[in-house]
Amino acid sequence: MKSFLLFFTVFTATLVNYSQNPIDDFGGFNYTFTDASVAPEYNRNYTIAVEDTVVRFSVDSYGDVKYTETNSITRNQLKTFKDLLKKAALKTISPSKDTDGCTGGTSEYYLFYAGDENKQEFSISFCGGKSTGNVKGKIDDARNAFKALVPDFEKKLSASRSH
Repeated sequence: MKSFLLFFTVFTATLVNYSQNPIDDFGGFNYTFTDASVAPEYNRNYTIAVEDTVVRFSVDSYGDVKYTETNSITRNQLKTFKDLLKKAALKTISPSKDTDGCTGGTSEYYLFYAGDENKQEFSISFCGGKSTGNVKGKIDDARNAFKALVPDFEKKLSASRSH
């Protein structure tokens, strides 16, 4: 009986820990920004993908790749990144809908994963001063955590406009 109680206690603690900090269980993280529908010289979509200690950054305009790079980060940087995502506390909510309709706007898509079965997906769109999507939490903090992994992010994004 003591063995069962010990197993049950450890098993329950593991479940509670997972539900409180699932970020630690993920090995891959993607952030994609989709720009508004504007002329190609102004449109910039980008993705920041983190898999273990590798960060890939790519910028495109309607599929035409304007910039791409791959960098390594340290385990400590990865831990800091994951800690920032935990603090951002993104949670899935029932999708909100834009009942008024909107032309243009931008979208963000977050994907956290560990294999094909264990993943969390969030998306949010901004248009006409409103946001719609299936996520709540500190979205600005999550976005900034990704951008912080790309040295000179804004400079590189701006430079992609000259290509």
